Amino acid sequence: PELAYDTFGAAVSEVELDVLSGETKTLFSHVMYDSGVSMNPAVDIGQFEGAYMMGLGHMLLEGVDFDPATGKCLTDNTWTYKVPLASDVPQNFVAEIVDMKAQRINSPVFSCLLPCIMGCLSWFNIPWKVTKTDKAFKSGKSASEPPLLLSLSAHAATRMAVIAARDKPLEAHSLPLPANTVALLPLLEECRPGVK
Repeated sequence: PELAYDTFGAAVSEVELDVLSGETKTLFSHVMYDSGVSMNPAVDIGQFEGAYMMGLGHMLLEGVDFDPATGKCLTDNTWTYKVPLASDVPQNFVAEIVDMKAQRINSPVFSCLLPCIMGCLSWFNIPWKVTKTDKAFKSGKSASEPPLLLSLSAHAATRMAVIAARDKPLEAHSLPLPANTVALLPLLEECRPGVK
């Protein structure tokens, strides 16, 4: 598509796991996201903090369960379907906008390959310019849905906490989604005090 672009981000999280109840608490999350040249950094940070929290809900809390016999949804209200609350926000939540414009402009692909492509196109009298996007929108990127994927850092931290508590790897090296108490309690069965 004409307006397609790549987004980049990185996140790291630290979680606390209660082996008795299977509950997790996200203690720390540091999220960095390349939103390009931001027109309003406060709005962009709010958007990707919200997307991160939405993803955190998908990764650690929300889960749809059905009755195997009837197919009826068992998680159809706020008592059984858990969405993130204010208490689920990481205790130390750092969100940063990173503009990687200099890295994009100075990349080997941009500085070497692009002039070659432009030269080849000029041989065939094909007009070409770097972008057709208006200057007002150039380098601005979406800050809403893409950062949702960065919440996988909390899921990975939960997986590592379960492995540390069990002192052995998980079967198939995976942790189910969502990694809520229903999924974690069976994995922590042998970690509870008094269980051999």
